[in-house]
Amino acid sequence: DIGQKVIEQAKVILEETERMQDIIHDFTQGIFGTLRLGIIPTVAPYLLPLFLHQFMRQYPDVDLTIDELQTQPIVDRLIHREIDVGILASPLNDSRFIEKPLYLEPFVAYVGRQHRLAGKKKIHVGDLSLSDLWLLKEGHCFRDQILHLCKPTMEQQKHYSVHLHFEGENLETLLNLVDKNIGMTLLPFLAAAGLKRNSRSSAGLIKEFVPPIPTRKISLVYPRSELKKRLIQALEVEILDAIPGGLRRMHRHFVVP
Repeated sequence: DIGQKVIEQAKVILEETERMQDIIHDFTQGIFGTLRLGIIPTVAPYLLPLFLHQFMRQYPDVDLTIDELQTQPIVDRLIHREIDVGILASPLNDSRFIEKPLYLEPFVAYVGRQHRLAGKKKIHVGDLSLSDLWLLKEGHCFRDQILHLCKPTMEQQKHYSVHLHFEGENLETLLNLVDKNIGMTLLPFLAAAGLKRNSRSSAGLIKEFVPPIPTRKISLVYPRSELKKRLIQALEVEILDAIPGGLRRMHRHFVVP
């Protein structure tokens, strides 16, 4: 009805007014304003602590809002301008967005001390079996990447018998299962590095892959028409300064789609 149309138009006018303010700020002032960030759950706990404190100290006039979201909700919110920028696994292959690669992150395996792979120094992709591999729930891009990684061996394993079915909402649950010598899981490198810092690796064993090493590409993603590019660039610089240098200079690897 006419009332609803008036409300919708008022929202458009308000959004455009805010965008005009962003343009003025961008050209006349320093780095300040509101930046709304969406970040996927398999990155957030491990990347945010590396750069967040320094970013807020470097840019005290920036009001940073962070939402931990799966990939598709991040994309949807970027389209509807509910957030300004996302940090996720790329490529999205969507021409509406600019993708600024931040780092390449290797996959590592986390296995129990009695697991069939516990005695190996490094493992091959062909060692993976869906019969004992814990996965995140649908909607997590890291799950999709692991399934893609396992695709060559899935046909051989299609008749395997599994008596326990579980898919986790977060990596912590999967780690707890492995700690009790139930199966194995795959982790992003920064998550595994966090385990080593916390001495948790005494419960399970971290196994690297032999080259070529499966990796994922983590990128800043934002709409091509985004006006807060100076804020986003400032965020990019702080992240690049904070991440381990080896993640920016990967050799003998391949990016899992």
